Amino acid sequence: MEQHNNHFMRPTNAGYYILQKVKEYHASSVVSLVATQVHRTASHIGWKPPDDDWIKLNTDGACKERSAYVAELWGVLEGLNYAWRLGIPRVELNVDSAAVVKVINEGGTNSAMGYSLVKDILRLLSLEWEKYGFL
Repeated sequence: MEQHNNHFMRPTNAGYYILQKVKEYHASSVVSLVATQVHRTASHIGWKPPDDDWIKLNTDGACKERSAYVAELWGVLEGLNYAWRLGIPRVELNVDSAAVVKVINEGGTNSAMGYSLVKDILRLLSLEWEKYGFL
């Protein structure tokens, strides 16, 4: 190591030094685990058909390059566009993401993430749908 780094100092007690580094690593991984724990709630998932004369738009956002939130927004936007083009007047939105439902129900977001998608979704929902709703 001394050949590659002029400032390297060989520890006098290598075993003690290694043990300290292992303890530091263990302590940091425990802190990291606690910091990244997320409260999750379990819910029973089951598909129910929509009422007569309704269609169900079910989104389940997953994407390699984007967050699930943005993927869910894309699913809602594309689904609503498709339903509107087909002339379907009653749409039941089945969205997994509580954050997506909240941002649509509240009429927008201050966050840059997904802002233009939310804006486009709200524009679509302002059109003359007979009804739409969330499940």
